[in-house]
Amino acid sequence: MNILAKAPIDFFRAVSGLVFSRIQGSENGFEKVRRRSMLAFFLILGLLTISPFCIIHFSQGNTLRAAALLFIGLVQAASLILLTYLRKALVVVRGNVILLACYLLFLIVVGGSHGSRLLWMFIFPPFAFFLLGKKEGLFWSVLTFFSSWFLFVDPGGLFGTFAYDPAVRIRFSIAYVLLLLMSYIVEATRQRYHEGMERESRRLQSEIDERLRIEEALRKARDELEKTVKQRTAELRIANEKLKTDIEKRKQIERALRASEGEKKVILSTVMEHVIHQDANMKILWANRAACKSAGMSEEEIVGRHCYEIWPQLDKPCSDCPVQKAMETGIPQETERATPDEKAWIIRGYPVPNEKGEIIGGIEVTLEITERKRAEASLREAYDIINRSPAVAFLWRNEEGWP
Repeated sequence: MNILAKAPIDFFRAVSGLVFSRIQGSENGFEKVRRRSMLAFFLILGLLTISPFCIIHFSQGNTLRAAALLFIGLVQAASLILLTYLRKALVVVRGNVILLACYLLFLIVVGGSHGSRLLWMFIFPPFAFFLLGKKEGLFWSVLTFFSSWFLFVDPGGLFGTFAYDPAVRIRFSIAYVLLLLMSYIVEATRQRYHEGMERESRRLQSEIDERLRIEEALRKARDELEKTVKQRTAELRIANEKLKTDIEKRKQIERALRASEGEKKVILSTVMEHVIHQDANMKILWANRAACKSAGMSEEEIVGRHCYEIWPQLDKPCSDCPVQKAMETGIPQETERATPDEKAWIIRGYPVPNEKGEIIGGIEVTLEITERKRAEASLREAYDIINRSPAVAFLWRNEEGWP
C-alpha cells in the first residue's frame, strides 16, 4: 500500500524535475521562465488529476466525459512536450487556458450531483492570472464568467444546461467575482513588485558597470603606483645605505663622547635632538642645550635629578622607558610618546658600558616628530576615506577572492 501511495509522488517529482530543467534552460527572461514553469506545473498536476477521473468515467460507462478528459489529457501531454522545444510558449499557454475554460463551461452544462461540478469554475481565475498576467487574465476570466451566465440562461434549451437554483447562481457569481478581484490584486501586486525588482536590477547593473570602469581605472593607477613604488624603493635603498653610514657616524660620536666629556658637550650642544646622559640609577649626569631648553632649566638645575621627575613629572620611571630597557638588555631601545602639549616625540635609549662591558648608565636621545606624525595621520585619513568608498571596497575584496 505504501508503494502504491508513493508511486504518483515519485512520478510527479521525476517528470516535473525533467520538464522544469528543460523549460528553465530554454528561456532567459524571468517572466517567460515563470510562465513556462507555472504552466508545466499545472499541466503535470492536471494530468495526475484527470487520469483517475477518466478511468472512473470509463468504468461507469460515461464515455463522452471520459473521452473529453482523455482529449484534454492528450493536449496537456502534448503541451508539456511543446514547452521543452518551443522558444515562444505564449501560444501553448493561451491554448491551455482556453481549453480549461471550455472544459469548465462543459462541466457547468453537465452540472453533476446537485450542480457540484459548478465549483470547478473557481480554479479558473487564479489559473488565468498566474499564466497570462493581470490584463489578459482579467479578459479571459471575465469572458468565462459571462459565458457561464449565458449557459445558465441557456436560451431555447440550446445546450441542455443543468437546472441550477437561482440562489446558487447568485452565490456562485458573488464568489467568482470576489475570487477574480483577489486574483487580480495578487497578480497586480506581483507584477508591480517584479517591475520594481527589474528597475533595481537595471540600477545594480549600472552600478556594476560603473564599478568595473572604476576598477579598470584603479588597476591602471595601481600599475602606475607599482612603478612609483619601485622607484621609491630604489631611492630608499640608497637612503638606507646613507642611514647606515649615519648610524656608524653616530656610533663613532658615542665612542668619542665616552672618551672626552668636554668634547662630548661641545658636539652634543650643536644637535637638535635632546641628549641626556644618565647613570645606572637614572639620575641625570648631563644634558645638552636642546634638552635644557625644552625643560626650561639650566644644566646645573637638571643635573642630579631623575629624568621622569622633569619631563613626565612622575615619581617613578615610565613603564616603557627606553633608557631603562636599554640598560637592562644592553641593546638600544626606541619608543614614541605624545605629551600633553600635543607634541610627538621619538625617544631612543642607548646603554653605556665601561671598559669591562658592564652597563654603568644610559644615553637618552629624544627628537620631536610632531610634524611627521601629523603628516602620517593625514595620510591614514586619506586611506580611510578611500577604504570606505564602495567602489574601492569592491576592488580590494575582489582581489581577496570575494564574493
